[in-house]
Amino acid sequence: SPLLELQRETSITFQWMMYYRQPGTSSRTCTDGSFAVEVRLKGGTQWLPVWGPEPGWSKYGNQGSAWAQSLVVLQVNAVQIRFAAVSGIQNDGCYEVAVDYIQVSPQPPHKSFACDFDNMDVCSWTTQKEVLSPEDESLVWFRARDNGGNGFPGPSFASNGHYYMQTTGTTGRKTSYLYSPLLELQGQTSITFQWMMYYRQPGTSSRTCTDGSFAVEVLLSGATEWSSVWSKEGNQGNLWQEAFVSLPQATARMRFAAVSGAPKAFQ
Repeated sequence: SPLLELQRETSITFQWMMYYRQPGTSSRTCTDGSFAVEVRLKGGTQWLPVWGPEPGWSKYGNQGSAWAQSLVVLQVNAVQIRFAAVSGIQNDGCYEVAVDYIQVSPQPPHKSFACDFDNMDVCSWTTQKEVLSPEDESLVWFRARDNGGNGFPGPSFASNGHYYMQTTGTTGRKTSYLYSPLLELQGQTSITFQWMMYYRQPGTSSRTCTDGSFAVEVLLSGATEWSSVWSKEGNQGNLWQEAFVSLPQATARMRFAAVSGAPKAFQ
């Protein structure tokens, strides 16, 4: 893309098509081709995956010959995006990707909102990989339903509606952030949410994970450091629970911060 100078979080919608056509036939599945949206952040040199309503945002394999629409959300420090297409290894066919009708729209601040993540835009909540240090990158959250998604187990049902947001640790101590849209609070404001936090050891039902944590953090207007206003540690069980948290009036944004413990599969 051209260089970007964003003033606030910005959404991008686009039409896309991705399919494999073998000469002389109608189509054939291409399992190893991919198509992704990537972003370069201010001051950075690396290209990172854009994490929007869908894990990725990326697609793999033959997606058919009909136009589809997707939405991704860029954080304010994004300076450029690119579409990255990788063809499959077959050399007897033609792997095709097309993009059209790209729209860029700034996200207005929210005074209040309710979200059950059933809509694909996930109410403009965002997550993406972040370089936390030269040796460490953050994990991401993804939209899931019915026993998890993205290859990981999860809750067997949503607490409300059909979908929920999930993050799952792999190995080592990893952090993942889920960011709210920009906020413009009119007074003392509270947020209620359903949450679940548990450790599942492969091959067993559960095991206590003492060093994982889950927190609500806020960024106050004009501040550069995030502050915790609510937190939990260790295995909290595999049932949905409700939390009530008061937000300071000067809150400009909030995020859910999950830190996995050293064992695997912390959710």
